Amino acid sequence: MNNNDSVFLQRQIRIQNEIITTQNAVIKSLSNESRYFKDLNKSFFLKLTYRIFRTIHCNPRRKIINFISTIKHPSRPFKTKQLNPLMPWEKDLCNFPEKGSCTIDTNKLVLFVHFDNTNKISDTDILYLQKLKKISAKLVFITNSKLNDADIELAGRLSDLVIERPNQGYDFGAWKDALAIIGSSGITEFTQVVLVNNSCFAPATDLTMMFMEMEKEKADFWGNSIYPAVQEIIDLQNNKRKINTPEHIQSYFLVFNPRIIKSVDFNEFWLHIPYINSLNDVIKECEINLTPYFSSRGYTYSCYIKETITQQLHNGVDCSYKDPCQLIEWGSPFLKKKSLKFISDSHKNILSSYFLQKNNINILQKE
Repeated sequence: MNNNDSVFLQRQIRIQNEIITTQNAVIKSLSNESRYFKDLNKSFFLKLTYRIFRTIHCNPRRKIINFISTIKHPSRPFKTKQLNPLMPWEKDLCNFPEKGSCTIDTNKLVLFVHFDNTNKISDTDILYLQKLKKISAKLVFITNSKLNDADIELAGRLSDLVIERPNQGYDFGAWKDALAIIGSSGITEFTQVVLVNNSCFAPATDLTMMFMEMEKEKADFWGNSIYPAVQEIIDLQNNKRKINTPEHIQSYFLVFNPRIIKSVDFNEFWLHIPYINSLNDVIKECEINLTPYFSSRGYTYSCYIKETITQQLHNGVDCSYKDPCQLIEWGSPFLKKKSLKFISDSHKNILSSYFLQKNNINILQKE
């Protein structure tokens, strides 16, 4: 372990300890005597403290205790009293939903594309499907692999529809076929269309909170992360050529809202998507072009992890592969499976411990 890895590991341990301290402080302070918080359960406290901690980072226990002391003071009603100045983390507290209102519209069509070189459904894919099922009205499992009958039966129990197909066009080809099978009239029955592939491990956190936060933005389509606009130099046998890569949502998790779903543009995009059998060409022709295609037609887009818009690139490679620890620290629920090939053993161990705690699955174990 080099010095950088050692410093990083120590920092992660310190952060985890501070988060635990923060959680204990919130649970201790937000007792049943507080009228506003008495109906919230403990799991809400834990989610809340992590959101607070991500914003304030330093001395969270003191800031939380000071804030709580103001809202619990009998002469200072919570709904009207605000600290001056009001900090972002305090706004999160003021806007935090009461018990029973922490829900989302589940009228979603979710298309989950599966591919595995060994023609199996992994434990993390099973967990991913279970988490998607909780937020969807119809979950479609599309496999580009040759699964055995037992795995097909398992996929059928985990989803509402199973589609088996050859691996033509990768995930975009699979989404294209699934949307064609469901049809335009069937698609418009849903308030959201969610496109997912199994290039990531099962999300480490509850997807409900992500959808709740993104619903406030009213974007026409969004994802977890955005790849920033960059200029790249390609050397073709010493004939250097500059390529402009536009800003685009990364396609491992895509969400489309009603304005796009019901549009002719949505149908036209998928109708003209070609079946490309080169992964790099799929990224270039499909993933990279999707965002500018819709944005140039007046549709708005956004992402859950805002830091990726300006800070994503790490040594010329997006941090979902090169620095996934940073992405997780920003609050991403997702970890790319292939990222484990590019990071140090110490970072692997940190991520393994984190996902083992969250999902009870060892991401380092080959299935």
